[in-house]
Amino acid sequence: MSHLPPPDRPAITIPLLQTAAREGRRLVTAYDGVTGRLADSVVDIILVGDSVGNVCLGFDNTLPVSMAMMNHHLEAVARTKPRALLIADVPYLSHYLSLDDTGMPLIEPAGGVTVEEIKAKTQAEFKVALNGGPSNAA
Repeated sequence: MSHLPPPDRPAITIPLLQTAAREGRRLVTAYDGVTGRLADSVVDIILVGDSVGNVCLGFDNTLPVSMAMMNHHLEAVARTKPRALLIADVPYLSHYLSLDDTGMPLIEPAGGVTVEEIKAKTQAEFKVALNGGPSNAA
């Protein structure tokens, strides 16, 4: 039995994501290979969230989550070679790291980020995704 998506599924493109957003489709959060494979079978975007601190690591909130912890979980999901776009949260106040420090192709900085900092990150070749939803970081 194969766990890979069928080869006829289209590649994820910006127009596909725009259509998905208009249709109200959502992303799924995954923290490991099992949830990554499951998520990839049903969504076009997988988020490796800093909520891993609450869900998997037993913290009361996301503040103790480090980049090393995020990388561990991101790598577990990435090893499944998902077709879906893979996005990873950058833990609170970790957005001061360099692209080499994160190892992530797309970042979603947690609270406390200014427009100037986002501009600097995009000029430093980060691809930045912003979340307009609620935050439990503070």
